[in-house]
Amino acid sequence: MVLMGEVESRRTETNRADAKRNETLIHTQTNHMTNPRPSFKQSAETVCVLKLMTEAKPGDVVTYESMRNEIRYPIDDEKLRRAISSARRVMMREHAVVFDVIPTVGYQVLLPGEVVDASDRDVRGIKRKAQKATAKLATVDTSALNASDQTKLSIRMAVFGVVAGQFDTRKMAKLDNNSHSKVDVRGVIASGGR
Repeated sequence: MVLMGEVESRRTETNRADAKRNETLIHTQTNHMTNPRPSFKQSAETVCVLKLMTEAKPGDVVTYESMRNEIRYPIDDEKLRRAISSARRVMMREHAVVFDVIPTVGYQVLLPGEVVDASDRDVRGIKRKAQKATAKLATVDTSALNASDQTKLSIRMAVFGVVAGQFDTRKMAKLDNNSHSKVDVRGVIASGGR
């Protein structure tokens, strides 16, 4: 036989548990809204690499050897690569510092002008990816698609075609060379950068 006091006690415990769950849910939602980046703990390797990168000045090189020495225990190449990648993202996002790879040596802190020059490699990569995507989409037999998929295909082909055509380093170089005078941007693009 259940006494009224026990029923009331169980109800109170259930209400407390529900209130705690709701409080946790509200805190989680609020934290997510105020801090859109998920909170995560950086690996020990990332912290070591980040320490070296924050100490580096523009033009300095953080070598692979110095990173391994800072970590102080054996680490495989894949773990080191992930730690470097994570540290570079943190440096760019939180410190506005950009590092570029020096093959087989390490990473160098770029000066502002070097960041602009390094973007040429990004442009070539974007153009290459857009060309590959366009070539992939060109293999599709449009007669086998429904109207909705044909529309999607057409839109994507147009977007990738524009991206591949506009990211031309020759056109950009011509604009760069004439940056001190008035330039007809549409004319440069239409002429193919010639």
